Amino acid sequence: MPLNQMFGLSVESEFPFEDFPPALGETQASVRLGEIPHSIPAQIPPIIIDKVGLKIFISDKEFLRINILNPARNLYIRNGTEIVLSQHFKRNTKFSKREKLQLLEFAFLQLWGQRGAIQFHASCVRMGGQAFLFFGKPGAGKTTISAALLARGHDKLSDDNAAITFDEKGHFFAVPFCTYQSVRPETADFFNLPNYPDDWDIEQGKFVLKALTRSPQPVPIGAFFFVIPENISEPKCSLALGLEKMHILFESSRTKELFSVKNNIDCSNIQAPSILSHLAKSLPFYKISRSTISPPHALANYLEASFLKKSSN
Repeated sequence: MPLNQMFGLSVESEFPFEDFPPALGETQASVRLGEIPHSIPAQIPPIIIDKVGLKIFISDKEFLRINILNPARNLYIRNGTEIVLSQHFKRNTKFSKREKLQLLEFAFLQLWGQRGAIQFHASCVRMGGQAFLFFGKPGAGKTTISAALLARGHDKLSDDNAAITFDEKGHFFAVPFCTYQSVRPETADFFNLPNYPDDWDIEQGKFVLKALTRSPQPVPIGAFFFVIPENISEPKCSLALGLEKMHILFESSRTKELFSVKNNIDCSNIQAPSILSHLAKSLPFYKISRSTISPPHALANYLEASFLKKSSN
């Protein structure tokens, strides 16, 4: 079966993914079509998220999503090594290539969670040899900053969901997830991004531009940024300290969402507070003020001048 380098792993699949390069070495995960179970057995009761037309089950090593309205989006993930997609994934002719890639992106995000990665609501860009993560409240400018850097030729690692993994030495890495970049029409025009978007997201009112990451492996993290929009003429940057870093990391992590549903789940994310503490101690964390009256190029210039040379060394 074909072996591709996808989302930071060597992945074996029943069908080819021409958007991803061939992989070398041993298989680390697999993707196949199969029957999707109706529930998951677990010694500890799983988290169950029940919405109209959608049910999600999450346990320590299993993730199951059942979409009654669109069975092509059904998937089952287990043990951090296997993704099972519904037969509808291949049969549904109305399921666009963009939707399939974004479903895979979502699936691998859950798979990395089973492998111990911590998930964040953040945008992530590779500059030089390091990854830089941008946190912030909705509308702070995370996507605008990453679009500015994408337009300058830097590699987009994730658009809205980022995953951080680590090795036995305590070094942290950003997992490459990005397949598409969602941007507002005015942002696409400003940065002269491709004139022919792959799709139009009617619900969000955004262009969806293809931005498949060029990074085959997880990328060492250089720094974190908490983006704050301000009525200032030029960007400014300061170090976040102590508990402030922990507060931002926890508020931005998907762990908070799990704890808000059920705080006694026995899964890999239960380690998150200690991992977040180590993250806060190990890597620089900046508060960066983004000018709301200057063009976004100004902040991209500032980031390149301040951090690109360091990340290339």
